[in-house]
Amino acid sequence: MTSEEKIKLSTAAYTEVGKVRKANEDSYFVAADDNLIIVCDGMGGQVAGGLASKIAVETIQSVYRNTTQAELNRLISEVDSDLSEPALRLLAGVRIANRRLYQIAEKYPRLRGMGTTVVALTFDDSFATMVHVGDSRIFRLSSGEVCQLTLDHSWLNELIEDNEINDEQIETFSQKNVITRALGTSPAVKIDIHREKYKKDDIYILCTDGMHNSVGPKDIVKLYRKNDGHIDAFTRALVDKALQRDGTDNITVAVTQIRQEGKQTSELGLSTTVPEEGEKTIIKEDRFIQAHYLDKNIKHSTNPVVGKMNQTRWMTFAIALITGLFCFFLGMMAKRSDAGLEARGTDLRTKPVQNSFRNHVTPTVPVSRKQPAAQAIHRSKLSSDAVLAFVFFNSAEDYAQAMLEKRASVLDRLNPYSRDGQSIINGSFSIFLIDSTNNVIRKTTGLRLPNRVED
Repeated sequence: MTSEEKIKLSTAAYTEVGKVRKANEDSYFVAADDNLIIVCDGMGGQVAGGLASKIAVETIQSVYRNTTQAELNRLISEVDSDLSEPALRLLAGVRIANRRLYQIAEKYPRLRGMGTTVVALTFDDSFATMVHVGDSRIFRLSSGEVCQLTLDHSWLNELIEDNEINDEQIETFSQKNVITRALGTSPAVKIDIHREKYKKDDIYILCTDGMHNSVGPKDIVKLYRKNDGHIDAFTRALVDKALQRDGTDNITVAVTQIRQEGKQTSELGLSTTVPEEGEKTIIKEDRFIQAHYLDKNIKHSTNPVVGKMNQTRWMTFAIALITGLFCFFLGMMAKRSDAGLEARGTDLRTKPVQNSFRNHVTPTVPVSRKQPAAQAIHRSKLSSDAVLAFVFFNSAEDYAQAMLEKRASVLDRLNPYSRDGQSIINGSFSIFLIDSTNNVIRKTTGLRLPNRVED
């Protein structure tokens, strides 16, 4: 990356394994001298999740800091030219990280399901630029007010956006942790970018859901004031508060405060979503990976991990449907490969990262103490010849005559009408197909019930 004026920042970061989990699947990177902060929350089991977040953090920071201008131009040739160079570098880094993780998971079946969220933030002399995928968040604390700058890529938010859930249902919604976007789970990735002008003393907080699920905006303000604005103590307090209130998940928080005024400019900020890259761009990304990340290095980093994973021959599907239509597959589900199960072990709290450190990636600690496995780490896929169908039958007799159980896999069924023949579903609705790792693998929207035909 070309040398730029360094922004004066005060930065700290902490991570905590929590009260329940025995290993930390989060990773973070802080390089205040390069104006770059990254936080990732891995998923897919304690080994695969930790590996995914670590690879993502290392890849994003490397692409952002070391990619030449010519390489960058090739990687983002199809992207809107109005995006700034910091935004383009973050975008390229996230895309390359996604491709690396996807390739590793495809090559090693026991690592399928490996993925990670990401939030990343950088500064130039006028703007704060951030990218995100998943449900990790970035907040801004400015003049005593907290603003959430990222929107979770979750099933719940999709329902809210489609006006398919009310306030009461939101409070009791049981699948709030289901995310619809992550790195490593698809060949290409859709990325949200936000760019805004900053002011002196603005504070940016990057965190995983282990913090934001239990620490709200009012808590953030109170803890900042209680710690007299000391960034290191404030960051530690955020982690401790999340641990005190919940602690069932890993907790990672990185905080940075601007120590200078932004340069005045007529340029405007933006918020946009960059769509998934096309086939031509993916080919360029794969060539970049071959040139910079040798396959022998991938083998070295993944083979030991595979050897430590428990194995299972079965993948249990947890299907959650918001409607009562009949669902079944015509065709074959993708091959159910061996799936590792989560091993439990011990991880230690990391030390804070401040300006004196160039960078830090939280370690993925091998574990040895095992307890009963809790979660399969295989992400299910629909094969190219599979068909997911939503079928309406006018009567139970019609359903019986169709003999669907002999022709396909029936995932769910429910009578969508009351006894008096009235529909219990009004207007249009969506159906989500979710696998046992809580990932949305198919979504269909705008569905309506047909009129019931009376005999």
